[in-house]
Amino acid sequence: TPLYSSAASDVYKRQVADLAAFRAVWAELSTKDQVMLGFRRRHESLLTLVKPTRKKPTERGGELRKAWLGVKTQVLTSDLAQALGMPGTKGFRVTEVYPWTEAAKAGLRVGDILTSIGGTTLEAFRARDAQELKQVVERQPIGKAVEVAVMRAGQRTPMQVVMQESPGTATDAKSAEVAAIELEVRELTFIDRVEHRWPEEVVGVLITEATSGGWAGMAGLLIDDLIVSVEDEAVPDIGSFERVMKGVL
Repeated sequence: TPLYSSAASDVYKRQVADLAAFRAVWAELSTKDQVMLGFRRRHESLLTLVKPTRKKPTERGGELRKAWLGVKTQVLTSDLAQALGMPGTKGFRVTEVYPWTEAAKAGLRVGDILTSIGGTTLEAFRARDAQELKQVVERQPIGKAVEVAVMRAGQRTPMQVVMQESPGTATDAKSAEVAAIELEVRELTFIDRVEHRWPEEVVGVLITEATSGGWAGMAGLLIDDLIVSVEDEAVPDIGSFERVMKGVL
């Protein structure tokens, strides 16, 4: 298999007859911006470009997590309140309750109308008031139960809900790049589990980039696929994934 380095106007062609030769040449070319890889697929002789240089992980700031209520909501607009038979009511209508959250444990339901949090009355009645709930919740103490007043079936129902720490985002998640096969992955977040309906016992690393024409892409791997094992060894997190891949490539 020929391996090329396309740096500036020079092209260096190397033959790699086995894995040891490939590793040796790859190490030599690893400082290049990109490497042209020649390979055969049945009767075709193809070329693809890979980027051997790893991206340095971005240092993320130590922003403190804030309180979070595990629900999605919509503003109870004046027109919607009128249509629901509760004119003059302000607040937020619950549209989804996230599983495995304190909100779910407390018994919040889709259709509940949130009217106050921790003693603070919610005044939202226009679409542009959508951030009010988030702002009020974030002022609550993490780990403490606060009173959440809801309107359910026309009745005011006070509930005690523990304010939990906001879940990590995709930006916060640890990530890794395997330049040799043009693949990037990161660890799972809470929202990933919710969106994909993956239970807590499902573990792995999520594909965030599989370059078209690269080895991973040609093998059929797609963005949002979950890699659960490599060479029959489980990879529940980035550390284990990097360790196993280092032994493979």
